[in-house]
Amino acid sequence: MSSTASGIETGRQRHKGKLSQGINIYIAVWMIVSVVPIAPYAIPLWNHALADTPYAYLIWIPVFGLIWGAISLKGIARYKDDAELNAILGFLLLGLAGTVLFAGMTEWSHIFIANNAGLLVWPFWSMGAAWLLFGIGVTRRLIKPLAYILLAWPPLYTVIVNHTNPLLYGIANAAVVKAAHLVPWLQMSGTYGNYLVNYKRSTLLVTVSSACSGGDSFLAMLILLPVILVAFKGGPIKKILLIAIGTVLTVVMNLLRLFVLLISAHTLGGNFTFGILHPIIGVLLFLGIMGVLALIGKSIGMKGRTSSATGHLSVPGWGRAGTTITAGLALTVLLWPLYSWGEGSFRSPVTVSTNNLSQLMPNMPGYHRTLLGKYNEASVLGPGSYGTAFAYSNSNGQYAMAELWWTYNASAMKSYGVNNCMLFHGDQIAGKHTFTLTPGISATTYAVLLAPSKLKGKRNLFEDVSYMYAVKYKGKTAYIRAEFATPVKYGISTTDSAVKQLGQSLPALWSAQSKGLSAQYSDINATQLDKFHSFVRTFSDITLKKKALAPQKA
Repeated sequence: MSSTASGIETGRQRHKGKLSQGINIYIAVWMIVSVVPIAPYAIPLWNHALADTPYAYLIWIPVFGLIWGAISLKGIARYKDDAELNAILGFLLLGLAGTVLFAGMTEWSHIFIANNAGLLVWPFWSMGAAWLLFGIGVTRRLIKPLAYILLAWPPLYTVIVNHTNPLLYGIANAAVVKAAHLVPWLQMSGTYGNYLVNYKRSTLLVTVSSACSGGDSFLAMLILLPVILVAFKGGPIKKILLIAIGTVLTVVMNLLRLFVLLISAHTLGGNFTFGILHPIIGVLLFLGIMGVLALIGKSIGMKGRTSSATGHLSVPGWGRAGTTITAGLALTVLLWPLYSWGEGSFRSPVTVSTNNLSQLMPNMPGYHRTLLGKYNEASVLGPGSYGTAFAYSNSNGQYAMAELWWTYNASAMKSYGVNNCMLFHGDQIAGKHTFTLTPGISATTYAVLLAPSKLKGKRNLFEDVSYMYAVKYKGKTAYIRAEFATPVKYGISTTDSAVKQLGQSLPALWSAQSKGLSAQYSDINATQLDKFHSFVRTFSDITLKKKALAPQKA
């Protein structure tokens, strides 16, 4: 009997092992479908991870969140689910999240890309995939780990960084100044935050900037707060104590990091110190902090929460898995263009050395430029916003007006668009066409009847082209709208055939086959408009760094 019972028990264990292995595969499918389609929206997190910024550790939030979610799924006991209801709700949530993410790329990039709002949709997409795979019964176990992913949204930490960085920056420099009085090979330079380090017979200039203040490690501790509060068993006092110790350790470890870098620069030189050691030492010390906290937590009686990894969750089957994978592939294909967005897009701002719009206006080959005016746009576009307008003309009578607007608020720039501006001035839009100027940047061209100078007076017909692009100035992202206008016909009525022709011809005029349209559109000069379009494309190529931009005089 004992051998029979032992055999039955062994069979049960094998069966549980197979169930556990089976469910692990489907949990892996859920994690892949949760990550791969959303990856284009997570690119800023990866970029921050490789940069020396306070946001360097945000990438760990979705990593921790999905691992936490996977462990939670392993601990769910088998339950009866309604496959039809799961499919309906799963498809509904996946479809809604996918539609919002796609529209965020195509229509609302100033919010979903510029302000990283796409990351806020990530938990909903992941939950939809879980419903489709495992059923809506997993919601209660996944809601916390997926809600944790919301903390990866960078704007949440802007206020924290703005308040903590100055304090940490002062502590870091005070410590280095103290060290400069203790060792002969370290000296203060003339500027606050700059120090001279002797290396053999040369002197290295080392700058302790705001990025070196330890704000990244401090932010990392804030990121780990929910993990510590949920993943460990222990009283609230023990958890608060562990968090306090971790916060102090981040400041101490950052000072240690600075001293290690200074000693390395003195003994090993700048190439090794700033080329190899500097990029990795922060991560190494952060892992060291985690190890110290684990030891302290163990010594004060805190224990990690464990999940009964028994494989009790029902295996969904490859029908559900295939459907979930197909949904993930569909969204991956739809969002794939985000990978190709080039310079000037919200994904990849162009780095500029000045915020003087007159200097950002290029000297166009063959054209003479004249300043028309400079405007303060703070009341409309927010603080630090302004505009500049120039007229460009050549000896052949070609004329174009170019305007640039600068703001730090992408949403304000987008909401107060060209349509609003024209309607505000009483202009009439007779037609418009949107096209891709470069990957990630869309331009819109308008056929515009300007407001008459007197009641029932004649109007002037213009073509207007506008696009918006992103720039990086002194580490901060700003947004520029470029707008161009050229006259098509003067002194006409609203019923003139040229108005209809221009409105209808805009798609053809901006296509690759725009040559030879003069005969077809006899009331507008298509050849002249071709030159205007060439002017706009050359202007954009220069400002978006496709061509070399020579320094311009203000």
